[in-house]
Amino acid sequence: MKLVHSKFGIYVAILMSLTLVACENPTANTEDDESNEGPNGDQTTLITPPETLVGTVALNNGTSAVVELTFTEDDAAAQVTASATYNAGGLVRYESITFSATGSYDSATGEASITATADGGSSIAITGTWDPDTGFSGTASLRNPEGVEIAAGSINGAGVGTGSESSIPVFIGTYGGTVYGSWNGVISDGRFYGTYAASDGSNDQGSFSATYDSTTDAIASGAAGPDDIPFGGNVSSDEASISGWYAGIATDDVGGDVSISGTWSGVKVDDNYDTPDFGVSSDGELVANRLFQAIGSAVRVALDTLEDDPEGTGENVAYSEGFDPTITIDTGTTVLLDAQFDGDPSPETFQGYTSLTIEIGSAGYTDPVSGLTLGEGTITASFEVNTAPDIRSFSGFSVDNNTNDIPYIVITFPDDSTGNLAIGDGTIDATNETVGGETWQFPDAGVGDPPNDVRDIVEAALF
Repeated sequence: MKLVHSKFGIYVAILMSLTLVACENPTANTEDDESNEGPNGDQTTLITPPETLVGTVALNNGTSAVVELTFTEDDAAAQVTASATYNAGGLVRYESITFSATGSYDSATGEASITATADGGSSIAITGTWDPDTGFSGTASLRNPEGVEIAAGSINGAGVGTGSESSIPVFIGTYGGTVYGSWNGVISDGRFYGTYAASDGSNDQGSFSATYDSTTDAIASGAAGPDDIPFGGNVSSDEASISGWYAGIATDDVGGDVSISGTWSGVKVDDNYDTPDFGVSSDGELVANRLFQAIGSAVRVALDTLEDDPEGTGENVAYSEGFDPTITIDTGTTVLLDAQFDGDPSPETFQGYTSLTIEIGSAGYTDPVSGLTLGEGTITASFEVNTAPDIRSFSGFSVDNNTNDIPYIVITFPDDSTGNLAIGDGTIDATNETVGGETWQFPDAGVGDPPNDVRDIVEAALF
């Protein structure tokens, strides 16, 4: 399945159904996956569920939840069928509210059906399938007390031994760039089990998996969707957050190549499965990724608006010369794209632009994904001519608030704390974590290669 932006006309693969890395799950007791004789003498292979399931739910309204379930065999049901039926119980934690979960699991099919209900009557319905090698994956539906669905999404989780739930890192987060939405995952036995749901109106959702190296804290071997879009990342040194990148070439709806990219990040939940407040004092790499998601969001809205009005006949798009459009994306916020086409113009794929300038008015620009507000000022970025404008392909970057001698813009975080994003004197050196010059320079990285360590740059520049 591909993520498709509802207005771009570009098929985008990002953090979707991934190429799963096959490995043995230690909590999936394969010797329990045994053959039982059915009523007609045929053999039925049973799929024993894990003792405990820890997973995450991503919903298309931009929110997420954490799931913890246990399974116990239903002895009464087992007496009348060759397959074992299990009762499921536990909780779903959503928006700091506990939903009590009950349901059943069929060992003949590996399928589970769960309903979690909160005080007041709201509920979350979960259906999915357990596989000893790839974990539990399926769909989720958030419903109001009247039973009307208000959000839908996906679930993915790992099987763990009873009593070890608290040792499983669980991360709740977002992804941004070409498209955006909620993005979560858990780490267990050398693997990262994740799930996403787009909140851009495309209703794309799915689960994914990758390897995790506890020695280096690296998440690797991720490949997204039918186009095998690479992604990677890492857990922070203090294990408080998780972050990474995705970048590659996807095939659009007419068979052409489209360069896509973006970032993803998550915050480790606390003992109650709640997400800590996000502010200027949060983990540096989390701040870096959310900041770049906010900038990427402004670019995405601009391209979305340009797709709606490519000729510039509406009030939100105006051309200064050639194919250089100035796009109004919000009250007091505009994006100027500078076109330097190589050969025939290709505005329909947004390729051929070599720089962009985001002019932000006094009201600021708030990204609905990251929750960050970019304050008044100017953001300027440059990128390669053969790629669509996005954060992954930036080769140069600068900021200026247009009013002070020190070039900076104010960043306001969801917890109302603020920080100043600035560039001092000299040049950027991510390895030595030094900051300077009037522009951040990012050496080119090949498609599929990790970008420079932007977290160090932002940690050095945010004050």
